[in-house]
Amino acid sequence: MFRPACLADVHWASLCAGAALSAATCLALALRRSPPWLLQWLMAPEVRRSAWDALKQGHEHAARPRRRAARLYLIRHGQSEANQQADRVGGRDEKTPLTTLGERQARKLGERFKGEGISFDCVFASHAVRAFRTAQLACEVLGFLGRIEVERRVVEFSQGALEQQPRQEVYREGGPIRQRIRAQGNLFFRPPGYSPDGTRGESAWDTELRFSEFVDGLLMAGESKKPEQRELVVGVFAHGMAIKSFVRGAFSAAPSFLVNAQVDNTSITEMVYKPRQDELGGWSLVRFNDASHLRHLQCG
Repeated sequence: MFRPACLADVHWASLCAGAALSAATCLALALRRSPPWLLQWLMAPEVRRSAWDALKQGHEHAARPRRRAARLYLIRHGQSEANQQADRVGGRDEKTPLTTLGERQARKLGERFKGEGISFDCVFASHAVRAFRTAQLACEVLGFLGRIEVERRVVEFSQGALEQQPRQEVYREGGPIRQRIRAQGNLFFRPPGYSPDGTRGESAWDTELRFSEFVDGLLMAGESKKPEQRELVVGVFAHGMAIKSFVRGAFSAAPSFLVNAQVDNTSITEMVYKPRQDELGGWSLVRFNDASHLRHLQCG
């Protein structure tokens, strides 16, 4: 009876090992897709972030043969009236206008582009008043004669019901918002409720998705043309967190980048995309948060 018992034990162990392997495979496949929201409370934010970044990197590399070379100039809007309310939680706030200083910053940006000999093939701006007006003023000085296209996917993220609330109270240590951010991570935390203008709260990941969708469309626009075509030069007038969210995703940066990186008013972030199949292909960062054109601009 000893031998059959041993065989039975071996068979049972084999079944258990097979079941464990199958379960692990299913979980691995699930994590290769976008972060599964139904399982968000069962996974550490870093696991979800790693899974998403790995998926995105694979997609980018596979798409290179169908993409064109491009140079993006990501520009944050000039100072707005909302920027002057540092004690309040900001957000999308589509209707806030530029201040007098913000308009001067936008014109200085146009002078900067003109001095550098930059010529855009196309220009996009979010539908927010502050971003579109920045684009108008800068392009007027630059001499860009094309149409400024409105692109809703590059607008600032919505902070939902947190917008316009006292910043110190919302983000106080030990408060409910800080606890949720720690639990869900900087990338995936989605502010609760709706903003005063009726937009639902968005996470940085939500913002990264829509911004990346827009950029992917630009890169695929030349798929029917020859690989050796010249690079597409694009100006995108957007917002601080929107720009940081896209840059983070493009380079798989740690979520702390969203908090620690600074994007000043009318600063330039320049990125180049090369559809090469080797390690030199993909995105490269030429400059980040370059606002040196404002160095001698006086507040007035």
